[in-house]
Amino acid sequence: MVSWKREPAQDPTPLRHHSITRYPLPDDIVVERDVPIRTADGTTLRANVYRPGGLPTSGRTPAGRAAVDTSDTRHPVLVSVTPYGKDASVDRYPVDFGALAESGNFVGALELSDCTPFEGPDPAYWVPRGYVVVVADLRGCFASGGRPRLLLGRAAAAAADEIE
Repeated sequence: MVSWKREPAQDPTPLRHHSITRYPLPDDIVVERDVPIRTADGTTLRANVYRPGGLPTSGRTPAGRAAVDTSDTRHPVLVSVTPYGKDASVDRYPVDFGALAESGNFVGALELSDCTPFEGPDPAYWVPRGYVVVVADLRGCFASGGRPRLLLGRAAAAAADEIE
């Protein structure tokens, strides 16, 4: 029987720095803020919708569901539901990047638009690539109604309503 011995490999790209570059959202991205989304139990959640210019604005289907794109051209939609605030840009992230660096933990080079939510998709990256981005506040958080139920059944049902 042959024995394999693993030699520890050195990381070819060690992160020994971090920098955060923040840039404005491109002008050709249409932004709709605080779009209401009604859940099955009647709670109103709020979302920001980022879409390519030239698409119609969000509307409502007869069932009261959000209709992001009513044109002949369909676009995939990235949906992010966050308890950290859909409007929180990098300045308001719940992370102290300086303290991380002092402790030896580096995030590398981050390039984010002003509209990138914490742990969410950057509309400035995804929308020019043909996606619609929807970022919603979790039930009971920030602009959304209801009581916060982080990681419980009602929060999951509300997230499913947002997707629908």
